[in-house]
Amino acid sequence: MNAFALWLNFLAFALMCTALSFNVVSYKRFPAPWKLYYIHYMACYGIWLLISSFLLFSINIIMTKDVVLPRVIGYFRIVLSFYLFFMASSFIFTLSGKRKLREWIFTIVPLFILLVMIIFLLLWPNRIISTFSNIYFNGCLLGFAIFGLLSVKKKKHKGSESHMIPFLYLSIVAYGMLIIDGIILFFVEPNPSLSQHSIAAGLFCGSWAILDILLFFRSLKPSHMQRGKSHLHEFIDYHNLSPREGEIIERLIRGENNKEIAEALFISERTAETHVYNIFKKCNVKNRIDLIQQFLKV
Repeated sequence: MNAFALWLNFLAFALMCTALSFNVVSYKRFPAPWKLYYIHYMACYGIWLLISSFLLFSINIIMTKDVVLPRVIGYFRIVLSFYLFFMASSFIFTLSGKRKLREWIFTIVPLFILLVMIIFLLLWPNRIISTFSNIYFNGCLLGFAIFGLLSVKKKKHKGSESHMIPFLYLSIVAYGMLIIDGIILFFVEPNPSLSQHSIAAGLFCGSWAILDILLFFRSLKPSHMQRGKSHLHEFIDYHNLSPREGEIIERLIRGENNKEIAEALFISERTAETHVYNIFKKCNVKNRIDLIQQFLKV
C-alpha cells in the first residue's frame, strides 16, 4: 500500500508539472487575471503533494527515527495549506468576476476559523479536531468550487472562463469524496495511515493534471494546423466568440470604428457597440488597444 501510494504520488506530481508548464504557456498566449491565480493554485497543490510524498517515504517506508524533520515539514505543510486556501478563493472569485469586500470576507473569515482550529490542534493534539479541520478545509474548497461553477455557468458572456467548467466539476467530485473519506475513516479506521490520504490526494492531482493536459492539446486542434487556420480564428475559438463577434473583431483589428463596422455589416451603431462590449468582456480587456495587444500575443 505504501509503495503504491508513493509511486502514484510521484506520477501525479510529474503530470502536475507537465500540466503546470502547459498552463504557463496558455497564460502567455492569452493572459487573464484568474489564470494567474489558477497557476499559483496548481503549483501550490503540486508542492503540497510532493511534501506529502516525502513524509510518506520517510515515515512509512524507510521508518526514520528522526522526529524533528517530519515535524518541521508538517508545519510547512500547514502554512502551505493556508496559502493554497487563499489562492483557491482568489482564483474562484476572480474567475466569477466578483472580487469585492463581500468576497474578501468570505475568504478571510473561513481562514481565521481554520487558523483557530490549527492552533487548538497544535496545542492539544486530538483526533476529533484533526478530522474536523480536514473536513472543514475540504468543505470550504468544495464550497468555492460550487460557487465558481454556478457563477461561470450563469455568466451571460462566457469567454475563456468556460474552459474551467470541467475542472470545477472534477473539484466538486474530488472534495466531496475527500469529505466522505474523512468521515468514514474517522468511524471505521481508528488510526488511518498516511498512505490512505496520500492515495486520495494522488488520484485527485493526477486526474486534475490529465484533464488540463487534454484541454491544452484540445486547444491545439489538428484542424487549426491542417486547414491552415489563421491565428485570428484560433483567437476567436479560444475566447468562444460567436461568428458575428468574429466578424467584428476582425474589423476592430483593422482599426475600424463602430460606425464603420455598423455600415459594413448592415447593423445599427448601437448594436455594433453592444457586440464590441461583449467582445471586451469575453477577452478580459478594457479597450481596443488591450484587445489588439492580446491578439498580437497569439
